[in-house]
Amino acid sequence: MDKLKKQLLAMPLRTAIRRIFFLTFFFDCIAAGIVYFQANKVQNRILEQKALLVSETGTLRYEPFTAGEAALYYGCYAAMAIVPVCVLIFTIACSAGLLYRVKLHQPFLELQSAIANIAADDLDFTISYQSSDELGNLCQSMERMRRELYASKQKTWELLEQRRLLNASTAHDLRTPVTVLKGYLDYLKQDAADKLSDEGIRTAVLGMDDAVIRLEQYIDCMQHLDRMEHINVQKKPENTAKLIQELQRGISRLSDLKKIELSSSILQTKLDLDKSLFFRIAENLVQNALRYATSNITIALWVEGDFFLIRVKDDGCGFAQADLHHAADFFYTTENSGHWGIGLTICRILCEKQEGTLLIENNSTGGACVTASIKIQ
Repeated sequence: MDKLKKQLLAMPLRTAIRRIFFLTFFFDCIAAGIVYFQANKVQNRILEQKALLVSETGTLRYEPFTAGEAALYYGCYAAMAIVPVCVLIFTIACSAGLLYRVKLHQPFLELQSAIANIAADDLDFTISYQSSDELGNLCQSMERMRRELYASKQKTWELLEQRRLLNASTAHDLRTPVTVLKGYLDYLKQDAADKLSDEGIRTAVLGMDDAVIRLEQYIDCMQHLDRMEHINVQKKPENTAKLIQELQRGISRLSDLKKIELSSSILQTKLDLDKSLFFRIAENLVQNALRYATSNITIALWVEGDFFLIRVKDDGCGFAQADLHHAADFFYTTENSGHWGIGLTICRILCEKQEGTLLIENNSTGGACVTASIKIQ
Protein backbone atom coordinates (compact mmCIF):
# COMPACT_ATOMS: atom_id res chain seq x y z
CA MET A 1 0.00 0.00 0.00
CA ASP A 2 2.83 2.39 0.84
CA LYS A 3 4.52 1.53 -2.45
CA LEU A 4 1.32 2.32 -4.35
CA LYS A 5 0.94 5.61 -2.46
CA LYS A 6 4.52 6.60 -3.33
CA GLN A 7 3.89 5.77 -6.97
CA LEU A 8 0.72 7.89 -7.00
CA LEU A 9 2.55 10.80 -5.35
CA ALA A 10 5.23 10.70 -8.04
CA MET A 11 2.75 10.60 -10.91
CA PRO A 12 1.50 13.67 -12.79
CA LEU A 13 -1.93 14.71 -11.57
CA ARG A 14 -3.72 13.69 -14.80
CA THR A 15 -2.14 10.23 -14.77
CA ALA A 16 -2.93 9.76 -11.09
CA ILE A 17 -6.59 10.64 -11.69
CA ARG A 18 -6.83 8.02 -14.46
CA ARG A 19 -5.04 5.37 -12.40
CA ILE A 20 -7.16 5.97 -9.31
CA PHE A 21 -10.39 5.94 -11.35
CA PHE A 22 -9.59 2.72 -13.20
CA LEU A 23 -8.30 1.10 -10.00
CA THR A 24 -11.47 1.83 -8.05
CA PHE A 25 -13.63 1.00 -11.09
CA PHE A 26 -11.92 -2.40 -11.39
CA PHE A 27 -12.60 -3.31 -7.75
CA ASP A 28 -16.14 -1.97 -7.94
CA CYS A 29 -16.83 -4.04 -11.06
CA ILE A 30 -15.64 -7.13 -9.22
CA ALA A 31 -17.96 -6.26 -6.35
CA ALA A 32 -20.84 -5.65 -8.80
CA GLY A 33 -20.16 -9.00 -10.49
CA ILE A 34 -20.25 -10.76 -7.13
CA VAL A 35 -23.56 -9.06 -6.30
CA TYR A 36 -24.98 -9.97 -9.74
CA PHE A 37 -23.83 -13.59 -9.39
CA GLN A 38 -25.27 -13.94 -5.87
CA ALA A 39 -28.61 -12.40 -6.92
CA ASN A 40 -28.86 -14.80 -9.84
CA LYS A 41 -27.96 -17.68 -7.53
CA VAL A 42 -30.75 -16.69 -5.11
CA GLN A 43 -33.24 -16.60 -8.00
CA ASN A 44 -32.17 -20.05 -9.20
CA ARG A 45 -32.46 -21.43 -5.65
CA ILE A 46 -36.04 -20.14 -5.44
CA LEU A 47 -36.90 -21.64 -8.82
CA GLU A 48 -35.41 -25.00 -7.85
CA GLN A 49 -37.92 -25.21 -5.02
CA LYS A 50 -40.84 -24.71 -7.37
CA ALA A 51 -42.46 -27.45 -9.42
CA LEU A 52 -43.04 -27.03 -13.12
CA LEU A 53 -46.73 -27.04 -14.07
CA VAL A 54 -48.31 -27.59 -17.50
CA SER A 55 -50.97 -25.05 -18.37
CA GLU A 56 -54.15 -25.80 -20.38
CA THR A 57 -52.44 -24.39 -23.45
CA GLY A 58 -49.53 -26.77 -23.01
CA THR A 59 -46.94 -24.25 -21.82
CA LEU A 60 -44.66 -24.81 -18.82
CA ARG A 61 -44.68 -22.51 -15.82
CA TYR A 62 -43.54 -22.59 -12.22
CA GLU A 63 -46.04 -22.88 -9.45
CA PRO A 64 -46.99 -19.49 -7.95
CA PHE A 65 -44.58 -17.70 -5.57
CA THR A 66 -45.48 -16.87 -2.06
CA ALA A 67 -45.40 -13.14 -1.12
CA GLY A 68 -41.94 -13.48 0.46
CA GLU A 69 -40.54 -15.47 -2.44
CA ALA A 70 -41.91 -12.97 -4.96
CA ALA A 71 -40.38 -10.04 -3.06
CA LEU A 72 -37.02 -11.79 -2.89
CA TYR A 73 -37.09 -12.97 -6.51
CA TYR A 74 -37.99 -9.61 -8.06
CA GLY A 75 -35.83 -7.79 -5.54
CA CYS A 76 -32.87 -9.60 -7.06
CA TYR A 77 -33.86 -8.18 -10.47
CA ALA A 78 -33.97 -4.70 -8.94
CA ALA A 79 -30.56 -5.26 -7.35
CA MET A 80 -29.07 -6.33 -10.69
CA ALA A 81 -30.50 -3.20 -12.32
CA ILE A 82 -29.44 -0.78 -9.59
CA VAL A 83 -25.97 -2.19 -8.91
CA PRO A 84 -24.35 -0.76 -12.12
CA VAL A 85 -25.59 2.76 -11.24
CA CYS A 86 -24.42 2.37 -7.66
CA VAL A 87 -21.07 1.09 -8.90
CA LEU A 88 -20.63 4.20 -11.06
CA ILE A 89 -21.54 6.58 -8.21
CA PHE A 90 -19.40 4.68 -5.72
CA THR A 91 -16.49 4.64 -8.16
CA ILE A 92 -16.63 8.41 -8.62
CA ALA A 93 -16.93 9.00 -4.87
CA CYS A 94 -14.08 6.64 -4.03
CA SER A 95 -11.88 8.07 -6.79
CA ALA A 96 -12.48 11.63 -5.60
CA GLY A 97 -11.89 10.72 -1.95
CA LEU A 98 -8.73 8.74 -2.68
CA LEU A 99 -7.41 11.44 -5.00
CA TYR A 100 -7.97 14.15 -2.40
CA ARG A 101 -6.43 12.11 0.42
CA VAL A 102 -3.36 10.96 -1.52
CA LYS A 103 -2.66 13.83 -3.91
CA LEU A 104 -4.44 17.00 -2.77
CA HIS A 105 -4.86 17.10 1.01
CA GLN A 106 -1.27 17.74 2.10
CA PRO A 107 -0.28 20.24 -0.64
CA PHE A 108 -3.53 22.17 -0.13
CA LEU A 109 -2.85 22.43 3.61
CA GLU A 110 0.74 23.51 2.96
CA LEU A 111 -0.30 26.15 0.42
CA GLN A 112 -3.14 27.46 2.59
CA SER A 113 -0.82 27.77 5.58
CA ALA A 114 1.86 29.45 3.46
CA ILE A 115 -0.60 32.01 2.05
CA ALA A 116 -1.88 32.79 5.56
CA ASN A 117 1.68 33.27 6.87
CA ILE A 118 2.66 35.50 3.95
CA ALA A 119 -0.50 37.58 4.43
CA ALA A 120 0.50 37.99 8.10
CA ASP A 121 4.00 39.07 7.00
CA ASP A 122 5.50 35.96 8.66
CA LEU A 123 8.09 34.41 6.37
CA ASP A 124 9.79 32.25 8.99
CA PHE A 125 8.38 28.91 7.76
CA THR A 126 9.09 26.27 5.14
CA ILE A 127 6.92 24.29 2.71
CA SER A 128 7.88 20.66 3.24
CA TYR A 129 5.69 18.99 0.59
CA GLN A 130 7.88 17.19 -1.94
CA SER A 131 6.52 15.62 -5.12
CA SER A 132 7.30 15.61 -8.83
CA ASP A 133 3.69 16.30 -9.88
CA GLU A 134 2.08 19.65 -10.68
CA LEU A 135 1.14 20.39 -7.07
CA GLY A 136 4.64 19.50 -5.92
CA ASN A 137 6.06 21.94 -8.47
CA LEU A 138 3.60 24.58 -7.28
CA CYS A 139 4.65 24.05 -3.65
CA GLN A 140 8.33 24.22 -4.62
CA SER A 141 7.67 27.45 -6.55
CA MET A 142 5.89 28.86 -3.51
CA GLU A 143 8.85 27.87 -1.34
CA ARG A 144 11.27 29.60 -3.73
CA MET A 145 9.08 32.69 -3.66
CA ARG A 146 9.08 32.57 0.15
CA ARG A 147 12.86 32.36 0.24
CA GLU A 148 13.16 35.28 -2.17
CA LEU A 149 10.70 37.36 -0.13
CA TYR A 150 12.53 36.46 3.06
CA ALA A 151 15.88 37.43 1.58
CA SER A 152 14.41 40.66 0.18
CA LYS A 153 12.84 41.49 3.53
CA GLN A 154 16.11 40.79 5.34
CA LYS A 155 17.97 43.02 2.90
CA THR A 156 15.38 45.78 3.25
CA TRP A 157 15.57 45.50 7.03
CA GLU A 158 19.35 45.71 6.93
CA LEU A 159 19.18 48.76 4.66
CA LEU A 160 16.66 50.44 6.96
CA GLU A 161 18.80 49.63 9.98
CA GLN A 162 21.87 51.00 8.23
CA ARG A 163 19.93 54.13 7.33
CA ARG A 164 18.77 54.51 10.92
CA LEU A 165 22.32 54.11 12.22
CA LEU A 166 23.57 56.55 9.59
CA ASN A 167 20.94 59.10 10.58
CA ALA A 168 21.73 58.66 14.26
CA SER A 169 25.46 58.90 13.59
CA THR A 170 25.00 61.96 11.37
CA ALA A 171 22.86 63.69 13.98
CA HIS A 172 25.44 62.89 16.67
CA ASP A 173 28.41 63.98 14.55
CA LEU A 174 26.70 67.21 13.49
CA ARG A 175 25.92 68.25 17.03
CA THR A 176 29.57 68.85 18.01
CA PRO A 177 30.54 71.23 15.16
CA VAL A 178 27.17 72.97 15.43
CA THR A 179 27.78 73.53 19.15
CA VAL A 180 31.22 74.95 18.38
CA LEU A 181 29.78 77.25 15.71
CA LYS A 182 27.10 78.38 18.11
CA GLY A 183 29.74 79.20 20.72
CA TYR A 184 31.76 81.30 18.27
CA LEU A 185 28.61 83.11 17.12
CA ASP A 186 27.63 83.85 20.71
CA TYR A 187 31.12 85.27 21.24
CA LEU A 188 30.82 87.43 18.14
CA LYS A 189 27.39 88.71 19.15
CA GLN A 190 28.30 89.46 22.76
CA ASP A 191 32.03 89.93 23.35
CA ALA A 192 32.98 91.20 19.90
CA ALA A 193 29.82 93.14 19.10
CA ASP A 194 31.69 96.45 19.04
CA LYS A 195 34.00 95.11 16.36
CA LEU A 196 31.13 94.23 14.06
CA SER A 197 30.74 97.74 12.78
CA ASP A 198 30.13 96.76 9.20
CA GLU A 199 26.40 96.20 8.64
CA GLY A 200 27.04 93.47 6.06
CA ILE A 201 29.17 91.50 8.51
CA ARG A 202 26.58 91.97 11.24
CA THR A 203 23.84 90.70 8.93
CA ALA A 204 25.96 87.69 7.95
CA VAL A 205 26.58 86.80 11.60
CA LEU A 206 22.88 87.02 12.41
CA GLY A 207 22.09 84.89 9.36
CA MET A 208 24.65 82.31 10.45
CA ASP A 209 23.09 82.31 13.92
CA ASP A 210 19.64 81.56 12.43
CA ALA A 211 21.14 78.76 10.32
CA VAL A 212 22.82 77.20 13.37
CA ILE A 213 19.53 77.30 15.27
CA ARG A 214 17.77 75.55 12.38
CA LEU A 215 20.51 72.92 12.25
CA GLU A 216 20.04 72.27 15.97
CA GLN A 217 16.31 71.90 15.44
CA TYR A 218 16.91 69.55 12.53
CA ILE A 219 19.24 67.37 14.62
CA ASP A 220 16.68 67.26 17.43
CA CYS A 221 14.00 66.19 14.93
CA MET A 222 16.16 63.39 13.54
CA GLN A 223 16.90 62.04 17.00
CA HIS A 224 13.27 62.38 18.04
CA LEU A 225 12.03 60.44 15.00
CA ASP A 226 14.61 57.73 15.63
CA ARG A 227 13.26 57.31 19.15
CA MET A 228 9.71 57.16 17.74
CA GLU A 229 10.61 54.16 15.56
CA HIS A 230 11.67 52.17 18.64
CA ILE A 231 8.75 52.95 20.94
CA ASN A 232 6.99 49.94 22.50
CA VAL A 233 3.20 49.99 22.83
CA GLN A 234 2.03 49.13 26.36
CA LYS A 235 -1.76 48.88 26.50
CA LYS A 236 -3.76 48.76 29.71
CA PRO A 237 -7.39 49.47 30.65
CA GLU A 238 -8.04 53.20 31.12
CA ASN A 239 -11.13 54.79 32.64
CA THR A 240 -12.86 56.63 29.79
CA ALA A 241 -14.22 59.51 31.85
CA LYS A 242 -10.86 60.21 33.49
CA LEU A 243 -9.10 59.92 30.13
CA ILE A 244 -11.39 62.55 28.57
CA GLN A 245 -11.03 64.85 31.60
CA GLU A 246 -7.25 64.61 31.44
CA LEU A 247 -7.33 65.28 27.70
CA GLN A 248 -9.56 68.33 28.31
CA ARG A 249 -7.08 69.74 30.84
CA GLY A 250 -4.16 69.16 28.48
CA ILE A 251 -5.99 70.84 25.61
CA SER A 252 -6.84 73.88 27.75
CA ARG A 253 -3.12 74.39 28.39
CA LEU A 254 -2.45 74.33 24.65
CA SER A 255 -5.15 76.86 23.82
CA ASP A 256 -3.80 80.01 22.18
CA LEU A 257 -6.78 82.36 22.46
CA LYS A 258 -8.69 80.04 20.13
CA LYS A 259 -11.91 78.24 20.95
CA ILE A 260 -11.53 74.46 21.33
CA GLU A 261 -14.61 72.23 21.60
CA LEU A 262 -14.29 68.59 22.71
CA SER A 263 -17.12 66.08 22.22
CA SER A 264 -17.29 62.35 22.89
CA SER A 265 -19.78 59.62 21.92
CA ILE A 266 -17.92 56.78 23.67
CA LEU A 267 -20.21 54.39 25.59
CA GLN A 268 -17.52 52.09 26.96
CA THR A 269 -16.45 52.80 30.53
CA LYS A 270 -12.92 51.51 29.90
CA LEU A 271 -10.60 51.59 26.89
CA ASP A 272 -7.61 49.30 26.43
CA LEU A 273 -4.85 51.58 25.09
CA ASP A 274 -1.46 53.17 25.70
CA LYS A 275 -2.51 56.47 27.27
CA SER A 276 0.83 58.23 26.85
CA LEU A 277 0.96 57.48 23.11
CA PHE A 278 -2.66 58.56 22.66
CA PHE A 279 -1.94 61.90 24.38
CA ARG A 280 1.08 62.44 22.14
CA ILE A 281 -1.10 61.90 19.08
CA ALA A 282 -3.81 64.23 20.41
CA GLU A 283 -1.28 66.90 21.42
CA ASN A 284 0.39 66.91 18.00
CA LEU A 285 -2.95 67.08 16.18
CA VAL A 286 -4.18 69.98 18.34
CA GLN A 287 -0.87 71.87 18.06
CA ASN A 288 -0.99 71.47 14.29
CA ALA A 289 -4.59 72.75 14.23
CA LEU A 290 -3.69 75.71 16.48
CA ARG A 291 -0.98 76.74 14.04
CA TYR A 292 -3.45 77.11 11.15
CA ALA A 293 -6.89 77.67 12.73
CA THR A 294 -8.52 81.07 12.45
CA SER A 295 -10.56 80.93 15.66
CA ASN A 296 -12.25 77.53 16.20
CA ILE A 297 -11.09 73.94 16.65
CA THR A 298 -13.39 70.95 17.21
CA ILE A 299 -12.27 67.59 18.60
CA ALA A 300 -14.43 64.46 18.39
CA LEU A 301 -13.82 61.11 20.13
CA TRP A 302 -15.64 57.87 19.36
CA VAL A 303 -15.20 54.10 19.10
CA GLU A 304 -15.82 52.24 15.86
CA GLY A 305 -15.47 48.45 16.02
CA ASP A 306 -12.07 47.64 17.49
CA PHE A 307 -10.71 51.16 16.99
CA PHE A 308 -10.64 54.33 19.10
CA LEU A 309 -10.71 57.45 16.91
CA ILE A 310 -9.95 61.12 17.45
CA ARG A 311 -10.81 63.72 14.81
CA VAL A 312 -9.46 67.28 14.93
CA LYS A 313 -10.96 69.95 12.67
CA ASP A 314 -9.99 73.61 12.29
CA ASP A 315 -11.44 76.58 10.45
CA GLY A 316 -8.21 77.56 8.70
CA CYS A 317 -7.38 77.46 5.02
CA GLY A 318 -7.03 73.66 4.96
CA PHE A 319 -4.52 71.59 3.03
CA ALA A 320 -3.62 72.31 -0.56
CA GLN A 321 -4.49 69.44 -2.88
CA ALA A 322 -0.80 68.62 -3.42
CA ASP A 323 -0.20 68.53 0.35
CA LEU A 324 -2.93 66.01 1.20
CA HIS A 325 -0.79 63.05 0.12
CA HIS A 326 2.46 64.30 1.66
CA ALA A 327 1.48 66.08 4.87
CA ALA A 328 2.53 63.10 7.03
CA ASP A 329 5.84 62.50 5.20
CA PHE A 330 9.16 63.02 6.94
CA PHE A 331 10.11 66.72 7.19
CA TYR A 332 7.38 67.77 4.75
CA THR A 333 6.34 71.41 5.28
CA THR A 334 5.19 74.32 3.18
CA GLU A 335 6.55 76.89 5.64
CA ASN A 336 9.82 78.79 5.50
CA SER A 337 10.04 79.16 9.28
CA GLY A 338 11.91 76.93 11.72
CA HIS A 339 9.00 74.49 11.80
CA TRP A 340 10.19 71.15 10.42
CA GLY A 341 6.78 69.55 9.88
CA ILE A 342 7.17 66.35 11.91
CA GLY A 343 3.97 66.61 14.01
CA LEU A 344 1.79 64.65 11.57
CA THR A 345 4.69 62.29 10.85
CA ILE A 346 4.87 61.42 14.55
CA CYS A 347 1.10 60.89 14.61
CA ARG A 348 1.29 58.56 11.61
CA ILE A 349 4.12 56.50 13.15
CA LEU A 350 2.34 56.20 16.50
CA CYS A 351 -0.96 55.23 14.83
CA GLU A 352 0.73 52.55 12.70
CA LYS A 353 2.48 51.13 15.78
CA GLN A 354 -0.98 50.66 17.30
CA GLU A 355 -2.39 49.03 14.12
CA GLY A 356 -4.25 52.22 13.21
CA THR A 357 -4.17 54.87 10.50
CA LEU A 358 -3.94 58.62 10.03
CA LEU A 359 -6.44 60.14 7.58
CA ILE A 360 -5.73 63.66 6.32
CA GLU A 361 -8.44 65.58 4.45
CA ASN A 362 -10.26 68.92 4.26
CA ASN A 363 -13.65 69.89 5.68
CA SER A 364 -16.49 70.41 3.27
CA THR A 365 -16.75 73.97 4.64
CA GLY A 366 -12.98 74.62 4.55
CA GLY A 367 -10.23 73.96 7.02
CA ALA A 368 -8.23 70.81 7.78
CA CYS A 369 -9.63 67.59 9.17
CA VAL A 370 -7.26 64.94 10.55
CA THR A 371 -8.53 61.62 11.93
CA ALA A 372 -6.30 59.26 13.91
CA SER A 373 -7.36 55.71 14.78
CA ILE A 374 -5.72 53.22 17.16
CA LYS A 375 -6.69 49.62 17.86
CA ILE A 376 -8.00 49.03 21.36
CA GLN A 377 -8.84 45.30 21.24
